[in-house]
Amino acid sequence: MPEETENNDHSYDYYDDPLYLSSSDQPFSHLVTPLFDGTDFLGWKQDVLMALASKNKDCFIDGTFTRPPKTDKKFHQWVRCDLMVMKWVLNSLNKSIRDNLKYVKSAQELWEELLERYGQANAVEIYQLRKDLGSVSQSNLSLVEYYSKLKNYWETLDSLDPLPQCSCGKISLCTCTIMKRIVARENNSKLIQFLMGLNHGFDTVRTQILSLDPLPTINRALGLLQKIEKRKQVVESVEVLNEASAYAVFKSSDNTNADKKVRKYCSHCEMNNHNLDECFWANGCAHCGKPGHKIDKCYRLVGFPSDKSGKQADKPTKPKPKFFKGKSGFKKSANIAEVLEDHQEDNPLVSSDGASTSQAFDSTMLDGLVNSVVDQVLKRISDNVPSLSSSNFAGPFN
Repeated sequence: MPEETENNDHSYDYYDDPLYLSSSDQPFSHLVTPLFDGTDFLGWKQDVLMALASKNKDCFIDGTFTRPPKTDKKFHQWVRCDLMVMKWVLNSLNKSIRDNLKYVKSAQELWEELLERYGQANAVEIYQLRKDLGSVSQSNLSLVEYYSKLKNYWETLDSLDPLPQCSCGKISLCTCTIMKRIVARENNSKLIQFLMGLNHGFDTVRTQILSLDPLPTINRALGLLQKIEKRKQVVESVEVLNEASAYAVFKSSDNTNADKKVRKYCSHCEMNNHNLDECFWANGCAHCGKPGHKIDKCYRLVGFPSDKSGKQADKPTKPKPKFFKGKSGFKKSANIAEVLEDHQEDNPLVSSDGASTSQAFDSTMLDGLVNSVVDQVLKRISDNVPSLSSSNFAGPFN
């Protein structure tokens, strides 16, 4: 503990004294978790240094606070604090590593042993880090994620291969600001590498940043790029909203049109789902001319259904050919077979049972017969319906 004279000084702060130990400082405490197991020494080392610095005890491992002589009145205080720091570091090691280091005599000796074993720069590791760093690009990452990824590589490389430090003390007397220019050169190199990996959407602002003299810091450049990124996100959100609105209007219009199609109404039978042109009650059957059915269900063509006993009902007498006027003018409802049947009596080559009276005739006679039949059929249709044209004829030849 500090001397009594020091306690009476109101400007004295116990936490500024590296020899001060609070009631929470116990030898079984761990500085960091997880424990070091031989991998990622750089990360573990950084965590331990921050933990010791927060307790104002990092001076015990870096050699800046050496052991005082035994005659010094603070000797025992120093030994107690040094053992406490050594115990904290050992508790932060895996058991297999801790067992090989528990006989060291000071916290500084323990730290130097760890640095010698695990902290030596590895050329292969530096090579791999620089190779990976050269292939880093933004891709689908945000600006913050991309910058954090680069910064992690940079800090790891700085730990493995740091800038040389002056050990003679003459650097403080230098008036050419060489160290300031070295640091600026390092920062410019990192800025250019950061800009190189950006996506093509930042080409314009990247050119503007590179045209500045002097180049801005990487943090300032990141701030400018984040504004552009935020603006793009807003524009993309508006475009998505417009597309969604247009799609909603399209669906609404489509549903309205669908409703119009479903809500067809016939003014003749006063029923939905069809109009007047499609109503068979208004237009009737194309064969018999009667309403209530269509030609495919006309009994005069397909026959009457059988009665309960299974006997086929008698076919009604053949009606005369009927005509009715539809949408496309007059249509002939009689079957052409009826005309051919009536034509048998006028054809001298065909008997009543359909057999030919001539047993042999050549192809010329056959062609003449066919043409004669066709001409007489068309003549009979033309006599019955004078206004019927060839384009409106609805018979089996069409």
